[in-house]
Amino acid sequence: MNLGADDYLTKPYKQSDLINAISSKLSKAQRQEKLTEKKIEELCRSIAGSLPHEFRTPLNSIIGFIQLLKSEYELFSKEDIFNILKNVYESSLELNQTLNNFMYYLKMMELRHTGPQDYSGYVVSSDALIKEIAYRIAGKYKRSNDLDMSLVDSVVKISEEHFHKAIMELADNAFKFSKKGSPVSIKSELSGQHSLNVIITNYGRGMSDEEIKNIGAFRQFNRDLYEQQGSGLGLTIVKIISEIYKGSLAFDSMKERYTKVVISFPV
Repeated sequence: MNLGADDYLTKPYKQSDLINAISSKLSKAQRQEKLTEKKIEELCRSIAGSLPHEFRTPLNSIIGFIQLLKSEYELFSKEDIFNILKNVYESSLELNQTLNNFMYYLKMMELRHTGPQDYSGYVVSSDALIKEIAYRIAGKYKRSNDLDMSLVDSVVKISEEHFHKAIMELADNAFKFSKKGSPVSIKSELSGQHSLNVIITNYGRGMSDEEIKNIGAFRQFNRDLYEQQGSGLGLTIVKIISEIYKGSLAFDSMKERYTKVVISFPV
């Protein structure tokens, strides 16, 4: 009965066979529970290590600029005051983005854990939404001339909110982690009759195989080397969205050369 004893019992069976089968199932459950606990502990450590930094950095900027303005107000010109307020505003946006992504991540985790859902009623026109997102993100980084787009006219079976979030996070990363003047390519193409691939390529800092393998919540690699803020939640959210809609997410990258991300959704 050692052969598959935890999966089934054939009659007639001995009491010892039943006990062995139950023990095997309990052992499996305990191993799975320990694995889950380990993952939760790792996530908690990541949260503890990353969130304080993500909150503290923009908060320190906001507090510092306001204190400076408060104590030396009469010494500043209107232009100086404008620049200080601009920095305060940008730091506030960073903090707000971190908070929003954290709340969005919790919502997506809950959605993933509720089990199978019926998403058949969702249909989105992909090309129009991708164009809207791409132009807005390129404008945000003042890099409209760097944007290269080639899109097919296709619908995808996903909610507009989730499709928007996935493409927005990937496009934002592409511009954030590449230099002005280098191209950012956003293309879409049908893969057979059942899925649409959205391919986003930038020629920036790139990622190592280990970094790609370890994509997860609250990770941003090489933070000490690169100044851009971000808890790494964006890619984790994108990954969860692709899983929920039975799509896929793949990376091809070379350090200091390029990063190509391919996300696929059913059509």
